[in-house]
Amino acid sequence: MSDDTRYAYAVGRIRALEPRLLDKSRFDSLVEARNAEEVLKTLSDTVYGPFLAELKETRGFEEALNGELKSVLRLVSDLSQDTELTDIFRLRYDFHNLKVLLKIKGLGSQLPSSKSRPLIDAGLIGPVKMENIVEEDDYRELPRELRMAAEKAAKAFRETHDAQRIDVILDREMYALFSQRTRENGHPFLREYVQICVDLTNIRSVLRVRELKKDKSFFGEVFLEGGKLDKSLFLKSYEEPMNNFALLLSATSYGALVSEGIKYRQEHRSWSELERLADNHLISFLKRAKYIVFGLEPIVAYFLARENEIKMIRMIMVGKLNGLAVDLLRSRLRDVY
Repeated sequence: MSDDTRYAYAVGRIRALEPRLLDKSRFDSLVEARNAEEVLKTLSDTVYGPFLAELKETRGFEEALNGELKSVLRLVSDLSQDTELTDIFRLRYDFHNLKVLLKIKGLGSQLPSSKSRPLIDAGLIGPVKMENIVEEDDYRELPRELRMAAEKAAKAFRETHDAQRIDVILDREMYALFSQRTRENGHPFLREYVQICVDLTNIRSVLRVRELKKDKSFFGEVFLEGGKLDKSLFLKSYEEPMNNFALLLSATSYGALVSEGIKYRQEHRSWSELERLADNHLISFLKRAKYIVFGLEPIVAYFLARENEIKMIRMIMVGKLNGLAVDLLRSRLRDVY
């Protein structure tokens, strides 16, 4: 809560770290860099410097970024007085790893080599342990909610052989868990954050599902409960032009981003602008934490701001390694905290 004096020291620590967040001018410099090596050099005097200094080759940057992500997560764990709440940010990575591993196992694929592994070592369960759990189809060592979600997803795949069911079930179980925890712990800031995440996920889903010409019943299966927007709002204009859906949302805080995202899609055949605007919407919400003196909010906002930084650095590095134009990279930058 915003008057929780248990966090007096923690908030002071976060306020001391916030000036080290990368600002817009720094990201402009990264985008303008001639190549990936110059991007890393530009980051050498930032908090990422120590991790990047250990790189043996430029393409190993993912390992350095993941190292910094784990460092920030450790800080959050050390400062948190409410681990039931802050653990949800680590659980997101557990759910991600479960999705990857269940689909790899179900489809009979092999896990990529260590240099290109799709697993992220930032959850409550280490990737190697999670691999063994999924391979043995024995989920008893997982936390209860994660175990139940994994068992449901694995069972659904065995019955349907549809890998999409894994995504649908794990997303539903994850957000149901997050909604329950933020509600039971009486934390309105985090509760609203989860609601916004659910709404944005549903918005992405309805636009993509409609584009695939799926019927209403299919969207009903992928719709997530727990957001501010009711399912009826999504179904109301389901069979009408997409612009009508944007009009329906015009009175909500999502109206502009949906309208602009659809317009960009129609002109460029890409949802990248919708994704960028959705991330900016979340950052805008998190900025409320700057004005909170005591409470968990500044810690959560700082972590998510750092996570946003890492996401943008990764995007820039991948872009440089693949020769993307500066203007294209700049157009994909998110707002900073």
